[in-house]
Amino acid sequence: MQIKTKLVFVLLLISLTPFTLFGQSYEEMWKTIENAEKDGITTSTLEELKKISDKAIQEKNNVQEIKVICKKIIIESSIHNYYPEDIIKAFEKSTQTSNNSEIKPLLQAILAKLYLKYSINYHQYPNNQSNISNNIDLNDFTKWNSRRLYSHISELYDSALENKEVLANIPIEKYDSIIFINEYNKNIRKTIYDFLIHEALMFYKYNSNQIIKFNNNNNFNADSKLFDSVDEFINWETKTTDLYNNNYKIIKLYQKLLSFNKESNNIDALVFNNINRIVWANKIAVGKQKTQRYISALKQIIEDYSNNYYSSYALLLLAEQYNRDDEEDQALVYAELLCERWPDSSYKNSAKSLINGIKKSYLSITTDKIINSKTREIKIAYSAIKNIYLKLIKRNNDKFFYEENIDINEFFDLLKQKPDYSFNIELDSKLSYKKQTKVVHLPNIKKGFYWIIASYNKKHTNLSSCDIYLGSIIVSDLTVISRNQDRKDKDIFIVLDSITKKPLDGVSFKIFDSYYDSKKGKDIIKTKYSGKTNKNGVATYPKQNKSLFLLCNYKDDNIYTKLAFDEYKIDFEKDFERDFEEDEIEDLKPDFENNDEADENKTIASDEELDDEDKLEDFENNNSPDKTMTITSDEDFPYDFKDKKNEFYNYPCQLKNMRVQPIDYGVKIPEKKNSSNVLPYFYKDIIPDLSKAKKHSR
Repeated sequence: MQIKTKLVFVLLLISLTPFTLFGQSYEEMWKTIENAEKDGITTSTLEELKKISDKAIQEKNNVQEIKVICKKIIIESSIHNYYPEDIIKAFEKSTQTSNNSEIKPLLQAILAKLYLKYSINYHQYPNNQSNISNNIDLNDFTKWNSRRLYSHISELYDSALENKEVLANIPIEKYDSIIFINEYNKNIRKTIYDFLIHEALMFYKYNSNQIIKFNNNNNFNADSKLFDSVDEFINWETKTTDLYNNNYKIIKLYQKLLSFNKESNNIDALVFNNINRIVWANKIAVGKQKTQRYISALKQIIEDYSNNYYSSYALLLLAEQYNRDDEEDQALVYAELLCERWPDSSYKNSAKSLINGIKKSYLSITTDKIINSKTREIKIAYSAIKNIYLKLIKRNNDKFFYEENIDINEFFDLLKQKPDYSFNIELDSKLSYKKQTKVVHLPNIKKGFYWIIASYNKKHTNLSSCDIYLGSIIVSDLTVISRNQDRKDKDIFIVLDSITKKPLDGVSFKIFDSYYDSKKGKDIIKTKYSGKTNKNGVATYPKQNKSLFLLCNYKDDNIYTKLAFDEYKIDFEKDFERDFEEDEIEDLKPDFENNDEADENKTIASDEELDDEDKLEDFENNNSPDKTMTITSDEDFPYDFKDKKNEFYNYPCQLKNMRVQPIDYGVKIPEKKNSSNVLPYFYKDIIPDLSKAKKHSR
């Protein structure tokens, strides 16, 4: 009878207990919440959420309890039109009132992320950014300065990691519905303790500088224990009085993490995290020995853990460092060792890309824009190439005024042409992957304007970006120095012999302007000035508001360039022409009528136009005396080449250096980047979205 009474009492209790606590699964209950949200969030949605909360508390389901806490704040935010700071205040309250030693650290980590997002996107920092104690309301984070915000986030992570005994015994898989851990990380992020340390590391390493700017003196010397063995690093006692020494906090976290990996005998995590510690040390260390200590630390890991999968990570990093140091042969050794020893490693593809990049032929050709009859030098940088083949093809005169690049059809035509000169240059008898340079002296070349085509493919048929290079050069013994003249209404250019550096008298020249005529649909070339240099090699022209094009001829030699102009000066040319017409036109009439008797050092202006289809003819035959004006060029040569202090004593007498550019008419396919997140994070739908809150105007 007594047993029956107890049974009836138990059944009565069950009947009084809400059915939803036992009859429905969490999945069904969350589906009810989802449907309620679609119909419009109301207070009834909170009532449904309360049922899940009761069930989770009774069953001690911490995962569901965290989801309820977060979802409750999200729903209340929608009902009450919370501002972003209201969401954080509600979350702060839930975190502080939680007594669950398992839940609270995770809530603190979420709260730290909310503060970070708020500080970046919404927070208006006060003018006073000095110390924490200066006029700051410690209870109102909206009035905090950057240092106080940084300190509070730091306090949250410190507090989250306090209860190591509890957190170290909670497997990460227990929270896989709210924490994402990819397959790559499962073996090295086994507990909530690991997870929280890495959350803190992510903040200090990648996000904290978005709140506060750190002093450069936070770096550590490479001779310190940054690169030492795990045991020496863990026992390294570092001290600082700087509350905002970010690197100091990272050191302490890595010491905790590596110490825990040793205690739990998680060798995979120990090796992987130790490698990341060394990579971070290489970024912040200072001193001459930094690179060598970094390389030595990686080699030690490869030696000590040769059978561990993550030694392949160290092999890749080592190969990449040698490649950065231009030690391609060493880089190949370690990259190929990785592929051989760890054929299934996730780092193998990166190693293969590195190998292919090193073994890929590299060619870069640099030459002076003007090659005179004395120098004729080209500089070749190369790797994985034994020979290169050069062609020189004369350029058409009607192309001087345009960009020196040509379209694909013109380029094909060039390849079909018989070259004026061709050279086979042997670079290296043995194929070397190390980048090298070589200076080559070309044989005698007739003066003129040339296309230069270079390739390590003798047939010049492949148009890939690393097979064929194109540029233009001038073979000439002339050089031009063009200069703006302050406090004068004219600018100057000087023509010199590039070998003797002596000014040249009687060099014929034309100065052109070119522009695009939209009505005619073509480029127009306008001859503005023409004449000859004086006995000092000097010619002057009115100041311009744009760069004009200069073409010079001296005996059998030609040269062209763009003239200097000062784009910040007023349009002196227009002022000059206006004054000229008003004040001096009468004085110039005799010169117009008797142009043949004009001084040979006069500069002549012209309004003559040439279509882009017209070729430039001989200078003497192309003048139009009845349309010209004379402007004197009587200035002395302004430089003394015997004076070592003058700016042209060591002037190379070439216009500029020119790189023979690669031809690339194909579409470059961007390298596929690894999109996997190597660090764990909370699922986005767990953390309240501040951007959906009621907006403040910043």
